[in-house]
Amino acid sequence: MSEDPFSCFGDDSDDDVQVDIEEINGGKTARLLVEQANERFATTNIIDRSAASKLRKPCTEVMHETSRDLPQALDVPFEPPLYLGPIQVVRESKIGGNRGYVATQDLQPGTLLLVEAPAFQWPEEQIGEELGLVSIQAIFAHENAEMIMHEISFLYPTKDEVEDIIRKKKSADEISLDERLQIKDMMEIMEMQHGGSKELQLVLGMAQANGIHVDEIDIFRILLAMRYNGFGSGVYLHFAMFNHDDDCNCVKFVPDSSDDIKYCSEVRTTKFVSRGSPLSLHYLDPREASHASRRQHLWDQHRFDIGDAMNQVRDDLQEMELVNKVFPPSSRDVLDHDRVTYLVESTLKELEEQLGEIKLGWSLFSANPKIVSMDLKDEIAVLFERGKALEMAADEMCRATESKLENDSHLLLIRCCRLHLDSSEFLLEIGGALSPGLNTSQKMSIMLRFTKSSYMLLPIQT
Repeated sequence: MSEDPFSCFGDDSDDDVQVDIEEINGGKTARLLVEQANERFATTNIIDRSAASKLRKPCTEVMHETSRDLPQALDVPFEPPLYLGPIQVVRESKIGGNRGYVATQDLQPGTLLLVEAPAFQWPEEQIGEELGLVSIQAIFAHENAEMIMHEISFLYPTKDEVEDIIRKKKSADEISLDERLQIKDMMEIMEMQHGGSKELQLVLGMAQANGIHVDEIDIFRILLAMRYNGFGSGVYLHFAMFNHDDDCNCVKFVPDSSDDIKYCSEVRTTKFVSRGSPLSLHYLDPREASHASRRQHLWDQHRFDIGDAMNQVRDDLQEMELVNKVFPPSSRDVLDHDRVTYLVESTLKELEEQLGEIKLGWSLFSANPKIVSMDLKDEIAVLFERGKALEMAADEMCRATESKLENDSHLLLIRCCRLHLDSSEFLLEIGGALSPGLNTSQKMSIMLRFTKSSYMLLPIQT
């Protein structure tokens, strides 16, 4: 399990709610967040004005429709979020985990549902690394350690559930299959990974020094709760109530990473949702992953299996999974590194990382216009050449992927096309800022390839 355990969370937008730390003071903050959110979507025309008018007040003032015909509501054992829209957590056997959010009224696309500050943000040492005890140390060193520990105790698997199953040493006959797979077996894995280690003894000693009463089982449970409920930037208590769906109807906006601002993440609907319908997020990022990759990752990180049968995929999505006109086999436990979709995804990941590196390098230069005239022209020229090579490689990736998969509507083509469009846009930007940059012929060639990728992408996304 060497992958970043948080890379599957969050989503692909960075349009965030920003609030200065000094302004976090209850109702004032909630109103400010909602005003900022409403101001953004008021200019995007993504929802109608009647829907927008219902989102002008923080959660305590939102008037919900009667819930008499909705599933049984559940009390959420957390402090209220900064904003809660027309949704509620219910108990329902047809929802994943038998609980989750549903809409309490018809929701238009773009409806703001939730704004929340993280209960705990990952320490810098944890970002990009496998989930480990460094995050536990950060909690114990936090000034609000007791409050964070209390809040995390209600995340799945809860402290009470672990007490009941692990400490009381219930047999396999006394617990459900999910409890065995998701709690008992995973607690054993946590113990195998960390039990008896010097790092664990250091964490336990740190807890004792800070007056925090925990033992190894408590540490393993916290690790497991963060594994199941963590997002890319930290642990969000109310966000953790959202279930996964490959065809989700909501999106979570990714917080900024600035140190001097406290960022609050939000959830919006991406399509019309009727009253009483479950609300869901996509746990993977990027979302465009093959069925085999999704299956293995969701099992590895969350211990639920989406299965390997074609009939378990929605009818309107099945065609987007076919390779050479066949629904490819998959494994719950391991990835087949020889399958064509894995090779495509590996190449895509490499090219996406290259684009990120080039964009970061250019942002450092473009932040200071005078820098172009300094002794860094060679470095800028290298970035420019890398950008040109990446645009050509991404264009070829689109054509090669379509040919290898023999499916012009495969979901991985969405990611391929998006990579090429992003790299083309970036190349035109950097080429227009440099002198000499791109000549007219080069710009026309890029725009022609851009148009071809757009034409390929359009029918897949509609």
